[in-house]
Amino acid sequence: MELMTMMKLDCRSFLKRYYIITILFIAMPSQATTQEQGSKMVKWFSNSKCNGLLVSRYRSGQGPGPVQLINIIDKNAIARLMMRIESISPDGDMMKSLLIDEELRLAFECENGETVIKIYDGRFKTPTTGFNSNKKDKDLEAKVYQDIRNLFNPVVGERMLLVQGLLLEFPEFSFTFQGTEVRLQQLGEPTIGPISTDNFLVKPKSGHELSLKVVSGQLPPLPFAFEVGEKEFVLFTFMDEAGERLDPDHFMIELKRR
Repeated sequence: MELMTMMKLDCRSFLKRYYIITILFIAMPSQATTQEQGSKMVKWFSNSKCNGLLVSRYRSGQGPGPVQLINIIDKNAIARLMMRIESISPDGDMMKSLLIDEELRLAFECENGETVIKIYDGRFKTPTTGFNSNKKDKDLEAKVYQDIRNLFNPVVGERMLLVQGLLLEFPEFSFTFQGTEVRLQQLGEPTIGPISTDNFLVKPKSGHELSLKVVSGQLPPLPFAFEVGEKEFVLFTFMDEAGERLDPDHFMIELKRR
């Protein structure tokens, strides 16, 4: 009788411990699940509707204020840039020395307030305050950084972001994309579809300004040649000379080979 009582007590004790362990196991989320949920909550932007972007460039040893500023109000260009940034991982896994030479601050004006993204010497500081170490993200960062950096110092032969209304100062002329006009097909006309005309304004350092109209329809736009002084340049809006795609984010100006 005493042995039976002891066996029942041991069984009840075992079952009690089993139930407690089972409850704890079910209630406690796995580490993988927690990390997965956490990564989903981290985003570059809390709102995708942004109508303005102020890019400030700072250099070490040149005072506390920015050395260059760019103000972008082209909603399409801002949206495309945001999509490219969102393709970069927002959860950095490494730290970086704060000894920096250049800092870019991207202040996006959005419906729910301002979102600021900082780039230190070409590396994006992620929303988790770390930096990405993997090659894929570093390559994406490098391309976005170079595009933004080129806006401060435009160079012939470099891919440039297509931003409506932004004045770009090349060494020998200024260049502005003024926007796109779309003409829809009219009744009775041949079936050719809509015609798009990209308008650009070129202002040489000396001489008369030039109005460039690049037309496309059923066929993509062709390279457009223009002269500044004694030099001839070529504007590419669809593909560059090497055959790499430019449209819709970029354009390129090359010096024409004679």
